[in-house]
Amino acid sequence: MQGFLEGDQHWYDTLNETIQTRAPFQLRLLFATICGFGKVNNIPELWFRYKDALSEDFVRQYSEDSGPQYALAEIEEFLKYYNSNS
Repeated sequence: MQGFLEGDQHWYDTLNETIQTRAPFQLRLLFATICGFGKVNNIPELWFRYKDALSEDFVRQYSEDSGPQYALAEIEEFLKYYNSNS
């Protein structure tokens, strides 16, 4: 089927476009939505590619080491919220 998006490329494209205009908080919300409702083949790879953009504000506030952990914790909270309301 022509136009069918294979793999996770459409998620990469979506996040690449969004990075240009959205704050890290909004990116984390989108990332959680993609992971919670999209069909992502490789969530760890998606995180690895966008970790810097997803945790930029937390890195500035805390540190290079702990910033991504805060971002992951917030993403986890979004996912818990989605699961409790579905």
